[in-house]
Amino acid sequence: MLFDTGEKVQAFDLMPFAPDGSLQPCVTSFKEALQQEIIHYRELLSVACLNIRQRGEAITLTRLKVEFENLLRKENPEPQSVEDMTLVPRFRLYSNEEHDCGRISDRRYADARALAGKLERYLVIRERSDILPREFTTEMLVDFEKFCIDEYLYAEDPMYASLYPRDFARNSEWPKHRLQELSLQKVLLCFQAFWQDLVSFGEIEKSPYADYVSWMEPKKFKKYSEIHGDPLTLTMDEFQKVLNTPVPESLAPTRYAFILHCCLGCRGEDFKKLGFSNIAVSKEGIPYIYYTHVDNRHKGYESSIRVPIVRIAFDTLMRTQFDYFFGCYNAPYNKMIQKLLRFCGITRTVCLYNSRTGVTEEVPLCDAFCQSQIHLTHMDILHELETIRGIRGNCHTGPRTLEQMKELPLEEHFRRLNQAFCQKPFHVDENLNIIDGVPFQPHDPMVYREMPEKAYKGKTIPYIIEKISVLPAEGQAPEDCIEISYHPDLSAERPLYVCGDQFESYLAGVDQRLRIKVLYGLLLLRRLGSFDVPFIKQVKGSLYMLRTQLFGCTEAIYFYVNADSIVVLHGRRLKRSGQKAKTLPLEELEQLRWEHVIGKCVAKDYSTVVDGALGALGTQERESSWARACSCYVNQVLIETKEGLGLDKDSEPMKDEKGVIGHIGHRERTLPLDYLRRILKVFNCKAVVTRPLLETEWRPAK
Repeated sequence: MLFDTGEKVQAFDLMPFAPDGSLQPCVTSFKEALQQEIIHYRELLSVACLNIRQRGEAITLTRLKVEFENLLRKENPEPQSVEDMTLVPRFRLYSNEEHDCGRISDRRYADARALAGKLERYLVIRERSDILPREFTTEMLVDFEKFCIDEYLYAEDPMYASLYPRDFARNSEWPKHRLQELSLQKVLLCFQAFWQDLVSFGEIEKSPYADYVSWMEPKKFKKYSEIHGDPLTLTMDEFQKVLNTPVPESLAPTRYAFILHCCLGCRGEDFKKLGFSNIAVSKEGIPYIYYTHVDNRHKGYESSIRVPIVRIAFDTLMRTQFDYFFGCYNAPYNKMIQKLLRFCGITRTVCLYNSRTGVTEEVPLCDAFCQSQIHLTHMDILHELETIRGIRGNCHTGPRTLEQMKELPLEEHFRRLNQAFCQKPFHVDENLNIIDGVPFQPHDPMVYREMPEKAYKGKTIPYIIEKISVLPAEGQAPEDCIEISYHPDLSAERPLYVCGDQFESYLAGVDQRLRIKVLYGLLLLRRLGSFDVPFIKQVKGSLYMLRTQLFGCTEAIYFYVNADSIVVLHGRRLKRSGQKAKTLPLEELEQLRWEHVIGKCVAKDYSTVVDGALGALGTQERESSWARACSCYVNQVLIETKEGLGLDKDSEPMKDEKGVIGHIGHRERTLPLDYLRRILKVFNCKAVVTRPLLETEWRPAK
């Protein structure tokens, strides 16, 4: 039979081929695309013949042409009309069109594609894969939202293994935890817009969102307003605390913007527009900033404002060159201000009215402060000079009040600002160079480089748990159970002395491993800037006790601080495994301490003994000993916390984290902070972590 495909080709192109479609002998030049098309048609003819044979029919030219056209039509289906498309292809087509015309961003397009995959799997599980958009109901919409939140349950079910294949390439795509409702709400925005546009296009008569009642928890929103009591502004003492608190580099831009904003007292919309073109210098050498505030709420009233620049604001703008950017909206700037105030310890409780809930609440000032209170802070700091802090009204706050201050002579206004913000006067020339005052420092000494969690080769930097506290059972766990404290402690290690012979004889009689751990504790004493840590206790007056635990035994080392030196007085075992703790008469220790102070008892230098056992300062052996010392006492604090909470390996909170809890013990390896976070979440605790450093390792940010 001679089969005609209906395709027309130039005769010259067909010359290299035989009638059966194969190449002629000795042919080297031909069109490869035409050869591939001929091979493809021959394969389709073979399949068509096989299908006819399997049906038990005779192969005729007519039947062969019909079967061939059916196979060809399956390979190249005719474009389906939009009205006949099922829900998932229609949603994908809509997402592609929206992305191609630029109506949605790449991020929103990626969310739409992920949502289309969830919708496809949902319809397969509910056995409604062929559903049309007009058949999708409100009940199915609610059921689909709940499916998206709990899809991890279906992914774990072996019944749906075909929908969630466990191959290495796609295993990371499947959900493994419950999805947060707030995250799902953001993704569903494109799904809601899809139904609204279908109604607008006339494809469906009614959207499933028409009768939709939201069942997800709304986003927590707080809008506070002042009531009678302490105003929602910083006092001068709190502002000085912001000035004198060292901050990491990540908070430096917020610190600069906040300080300059408070010193100028302008509104947020005016602050974002300021630049060096708004700065001028008077004949007396006083720098000031001038700008025009437009009040759109009062028929566009314009206020011409002039504010002298105090020294802390001048240093800030010279360091930053007005280079501040916190987004187009107020929320990012407000969030960074609250983070800065919390870091600086501005946690004074204020009583505020929440207009959303209609309830008066007591909240920390750092959580309620926003940039709208910066102008009021500026005015209240000025009002503190007149003891009228917190006064409100158009005559005392607002842009018009700043405008009225232009009536004061510039020197008088500059003097009042310096007095209110505790700054010294200075003068500059026309090029903003200081001609009278302390020289300008280009680098801020209150900003430092943050130390990373891990050092070279991925080793965790040694740290100490400075404070650990149990969270209330009914409270929610914080986002991060670890608060890292950065501050320099000492310029050099403290000298170590031993008063009397009792401590050396005691230390010689204990186990070797316990003796090493006691030496680790003495090494910590030499470098710690503060003894307010869980394993050190102030027992009486100036006496301290270093508590060391190992193998169920508790050892106590009594010492006191004499100027910059550590003087060890006594050592003894407080508790043996299975026995009660013993007490020690502290009067004897007080007498020994007093004899050393007045010179009756001579102390022996013990620093060389510690250096000989743990390595000299600056050597690799000493750094390794320092890491093991921190690790030993971190594990001790965690063991004591676990015992105090009454937790064991069979407790309900510890079942899911047995592997991580197993890292707690008498180990000398520094526990990674990721593991510590997981352990603290199991304990429902929060810890303050500090890294005791020497001043030689402290470097301000440059």
